[in-house]
Amino acid sequence: MTDKLLRPLPEIRHLRPQEIAETNAVINAAFSRYLALIGLSTDSTPNPYDYLPAAVDDKRAWAALVDGELVGVALVDAISDKNWQIDLVGVLEDHAKSGIGRILMQRIETEARERHVTLMSLNTLEIAPWLWRFYQSLGFHITDRAPPKHGLDDNIRVYMEKPL
Repeated sequence: MTDKLLRPLPEIRHLRPQEIAETNAVINAAFSRYLALIGLSTDSTPNPYDYLPAAVDDKRAWAALVDGELVGVALVDAISDKNWQIDLVGVLEDHAKSGIGRILMQRIETEARERHVTLMSLNTLEIAPWLWRFYQSLGFHITDRAPPKHGLDDNIRVYMEKPL
Protein backbone atom coordinates (compact mmCIF):
# COMPACT_ATOMS: atom_id res chain seq x y z
CA MET A 1 0.00 0.00 0.00
CA THR A 2 1.17 3.48 -0.73
CA ASP A 3 1.27 6.33 1.74
CA LYS A 4 -1.58 8.10 -0.08
CA LEU A 5 -3.90 5.14 0.43
CA LEU A 6 -3.41 5.34 4.18
CA ARG A 7 -4.21 9.05 4.50
CA PRO A 8 -7.20 10.00 6.61
CA LEU A 9 -10.19 11.69 4.98
CA PRO A 10 -9.93 15.46 5.19
CA GLU A 11 -12.15 17.55 7.38
CA ILE A 12 -14.00 20.02 5.15
CA ARG A 13 -15.42 23.15 6.76
CA HIS A 14 -15.81 26.85 6.11
CA LEU A 15 -12.68 28.93 6.40
CA ARG A 16 -12.45 31.12 9.48
CA PRO A 17 -11.42 34.80 9.56
CA GLN A 18 -8.30 34.02 11.60
CA GLU A 19 -7.11 31.65 8.82
CA ILE A 20 -6.89 34.24 6.03
CA ALA A 21 -3.08 34.67 6.16
CA GLU A 22 -2.56 30.89 6.24
CA THR A 23 -5.05 30.50 3.40
CA ASN A 24 -3.13 32.94 1.23
CA ALA A 25 0.05 30.93 1.86
CA VAL A 26 -1.73 27.70 0.82
CA ILE A 27 -3.11 29.41 -2.31
CA ASN A 28 0.37 30.63 -3.27
CA ALA A 29 1.92 27.21 -2.74
CA ALA A 30 -0.89 25.30 -4.46
CA PHE A 31 -0.94 27.60 -7.50
CA SER A 32 2.79 27.97 -8.09
CA ARG A 33 2.69 25.20 -10.74
CA TYR A 34 -0.39 26.73 -12.41
CA LEU A 35 1.22 30.17 -12.55
CA ALA A 36 4.47 28.71 -13.91
CA LEU A 37 2.51 27.24 -16.84
CA ILE A 38 1.54 30.76 -17.89
CA GLY A 39 4.86 32.42 -17.13
CA LEU A 40 3.85 34.07 -13.86
CA SER A 41 4.84 33.53 -10.25
CA THR A 42 3.39 34.35 -6.85
CA ASP A 43 6.27 36.82 -6.44
CA SER A 44 5.40 38.80 -9.57
CA THR A 45 1.62 38.45 -9.67
CA PRO A 46 -0.66 40.49 -7.43
CA ASN A 47 -2.89 38.32 -5.26
CA PRO A 48 -6.33 38.47 -6.91
CA TYR A 49 -8.05 37.11 -3.81
CA ASP A 50 -8.62 40.41 -2.05
CA TYR A 51 -12.25 39.34 -1.71
CA LEU A 52 -11.22 36.41 0.55
CA PRO A 53 -12.44 38.10 3.77
CA ALA A 54 -15.87 38.74 2.19
CA ALA A 55 -16.03 35.15 0.93
CA VAL A 56 -15.17 33.90 4.42
CA ASP A 57 -17.88 36.10 5.96
CA ASP A 58 -20.44 34.90 3.38
CA LYS A 59 -19.45 31.23 3.84
CA ARG A 60 -18.17 30.90 0.26
CA ALA A 61 -14.69 29.74 1.27
CA TRP A 62 -13.83 26.24 2.42
CA ALA A 63 -10.88 24.61 4.13
CA ALA A 64 -9.64 21.05 3.78
CA LEU A 65 -7.71 19.94 6.84
CA VAL A 66 -5.75 16.76 7.42
CA ASP A 67 -4.71 16.15 11.02
CA GLY A 68 -5.55 19.79 11.75
CA GLU A 69 -3.30 21.13 8.97
CA LEU A 70 -4.78 23.33 6.23
CA VAL A 71 -3.91 21.46 3.03
CA GLY A 72 -6.54 22.71 0.59
CA VAL A 73 -8.88 25.61 -0.02
CA ALA A 74 -11.76 26.48 -2.29
CA LEU A 75 -13.29 29.88 -3.04
CA VAL A 76 -16.49 30.79 -4.82
CA ASP A 77 -17.37 34.19 -6.27
CA ALA A 78 -21.12 34.79 -6.14
CA ILE A 79 -21.93 36.21 -9.58
CA SER A 80 -25.54 36.39 -8.40
CA ASP A 81 -27.79 34.57 -5.93
CA LYS A 82 -28.31 31.87 -8.57
CA ASN A 83 -24.83 31.71 -10.15
CA TRP A 84 -21.61 30.77 -8.40
CA GLN A 85 -18.25 30.90 -10.12
CA ILE A 86 -15.70 28.47 -8.73
CA ASP A 87 -12.73 30.79 -8.45
CA LEU A 88 -10.21 28.33 -7.11
CA VAL A 89 -9.73 24.88 -5.76
CA GLY A 90 -6.17 24.45 -4.53
CA VAL A 91 -4.50 21.56 -2.75
CA LEU A 92 -0.92 21.45 -1.53
CA GLU A 93 1.31 19.26 -3.70
CA ASP A 94 1.96 16.74 -0.91
CA HIS A 95 -1.79 16.04 -0.87
CA ALA A 96 -2.44 16.14 -4.62
CA LYS A 97 -4.28 13.20 -6.16
CA SER A 98 -5.69 12.20 -2.78
CA GLY A 99 -9.29 13.18 -3.59
CA ILE A 100 -9.30 16.42 -1.61
CA GLY A 101 -10.15 18.57 -4.65
CA ARG A 102 -13.08 16.29 -5.50
CA ILE A 103 -14.33 16.37 -1.89
CA LEU A 104 -14.09 20.19 -1.83
CA MET A 105 -16.07 20.39 -5.08
CA GLN A 106 -18.74 18.03 -3.71
CA ARG A 107 -19.12 20.25 -0.62
CA ILE A 108 -19.42 23.37 -2.80
CA GLU A 109 -22.10 21.76 -4.92
CA THR A 110 -24.04 20.56 -1.87
CA GLU A 111 -24.03 24.04 -0.35
CA ALA A 112 -24.87 25.65 -3.70
CA ARG A 113 -27.95 23.46 -3.98
CA GLU A 114 -28.92 24.30 -0.36
CA ARG A 115 -28.70 28.01 -1.27
CA HIS A 116 -30.78 27.48 -4.42
CA VAL A 117 -27.91 28.26 -6.79
CA THR A 118 -28.88 27.02 -10.27
CA LEU A 119 -25.57 27.36 -12.13
CA MET A 120 -21.91 26.85 -11.25
CA SER A 121 -19.23 28.08 -13.64
CA LEU A 122 -15.44 28.19 -13.78
CA ASN A 123 -12.50 28.58 -16.10
CA THR A 124 -9.12 26.93 -16.21
CA LEU A 125 -6.08 26.75 -18.48
CA GLU A 126 -6.51 25.07 -21.84
CA ILE A 127 -2.85 23.95 -21.67
CA ALA A 128 -3.63 22.02 -18.47
CA PRO A 129 -6.06 19.36 -19.74
CA TRP A 130 -5.88 17.41 -16.47
CA LEU A 131 -7.65 20.35 -14.82
CA TRP A 132 -10.55 20.73 -17.24
CA ARG A 133 -10.91 16.95 -17.53
CA PHE A 134 -11.20 16.81 -13.74
CA TYR A 135 -14.08 19.30 -13.88
CA GLN A 136 -15.70 17.37 -16.73
CA SER A 137 -15.63 14.29 -14.49
CA LEU A 138 -17.71 16.31 -12.02
CA GLY A 139 -20.37 17.14 -14.62
CA PHE A 140 -19.11 20.48 -15.96
CA HIS A 141 -19.31 21.02 -19.72
CA ILE A 142 -17.19 23.31 -21.88
CA THR A 143 -18.96 26.45 -23.08
CA ASP A 144 -16.07 28.42 -24.61
CA ARG A 145 -12.33 28.72 -25.08
CA ALA A 146 -10.95 32.25 -25.00
CA PRO A 147 -8.31 34.50 -23.39
CA PRO A 148 -9.03 35.53 -19.79
CA LYS A 149 -10.95 38.72 -19.16
CA HIS A 150 -8.51 39.90 -16.46
CA GLY A 151 -5.75 40.59 -19.00
CA LEU A 152 -2.85 39.37 -16.83
CA ASP A 153 -1.87 36.88 -19.53
CA ASP A 154 -2.99 35.73 -23.00
CA ASN A 155 -3.27 32.00 -22.29
CA ILE A 156 -6.49 30.48 -23.53
CA ARG A 157 -8.93 29.42 -20.83
CA VAL A 158 -11.52 26.69 -20.98
CA TYR A 159 -14.82 28.11 -19.72
CA MET A 160 -17.15 25.55 -18.15
CA GLU A 161 -20.61 25.39 -16.57
CA LYS A 162 -22.71 22.97 -14.59
CA PRO A 163 -26.45 23.54 -14.20
CA LEU A 164 -27.82 22.43 -10.84
